[in-house]
Amino acid sequence: MISLFNTQIKTSEADDVYSVLDSGKLVMGPHVEALEHELAAFYANDGAFVTCASGTDALTLCLEELDCRDAVIVPAMTFSATYEAVLRAGATPIVVDIDQETGTPSSLQVQSAIMHAIEDGYRVCAVIMVHLYGWPAYDLIEIARLCDLQDIHLIEDCAQCFGASLDSRMLGTWGNAAAFSFYPTKPLGGIGDGGAAYFPSLPMAKRARARRNHGRTEDGQMYPGYNSRLDETNAIVLRNRLSRYGRSFDCRRELSLRYHAGGLAKLSFKRNGRGVPYVYPILVDNREAVRFRLADIGV
Repeated sequence: MISLFNTQIKTSEADDVYSVLDSGKLVMGPHVEALEHELAAFYANDGAFVTCASGTDALTLCLEELDCRDAVIVPAMTFSATYEAVLRAGATPIVVDIDQETGTPSSLQVQSAIMHAIEDGYRVCAVIMVHLYGWPAYDLIEIARLCDLQDIHLIEDCAQCFGASLDSRMLGTWGNAAAFSFYPTKPLGGIGDGGAAYFPSLPMAKRARARRNHGRTEDGQMYPGYNSRLDETNAIVLRNRLSRYGRSFDCRRELSLRYHAGGLAKLSFKRNGRGVPYVYPILVDNREAVRFRLADIGV
């Protein structure tokens, strides 16, 4: 039954791709626009999504739109793209260590990193919080409050957590902007590179939408930008997958709860909120030995 269902999905997606090829409109067409509206509808708020070529570009768009050109606090545990985006935006990454039990920085660690950066002569313009493995950064609420009090932008790196929430509030809406990735291995993955930036206001999204398309505005004006467009074939497949996204993760959440209740909680990170656990990290000292043993017993 599962095999038949997967075959039906693949057939549906193939038909979608062929329909785009037949249309002749391959870049920045109606499916890209529709996807942006459907992403916003999924999040059910007044903000806007701007699709682009990758999650890295999405994070760069966030930093540029917020004019972050000074110091940016970045967690020590993240993919290199987080640092790359900061450098591309002309800012300086300042590394903050993580809490060993959560895998993400605590508010005290972020506060300390901000203070040390200021002492070293930097002006801290933003904090990037990375939500790992489909779960909210553990101390997000306090860090959001800290950034608000100190007038520092909070940017959420949501590459691994599309659809996750904390206190009934979607991740990506806690700060001033957020970046998502649609790389095939991500929770909402497409058929190639892709990403989206989320902005809480429509004017911010309008400027970012122009910037990702060589700086071209809707009324024909131009200013410096670059090429970071999402193609139509990826957009239509993402629309298809978004339409059944909730159902696909109900099963994953159930499996994650079983692992946690079965004793693996003590080998993983502390978690909070409602996640989208597309992977389940296990922390062991003898990684290779455990991996080989699991392979021997068919896991």
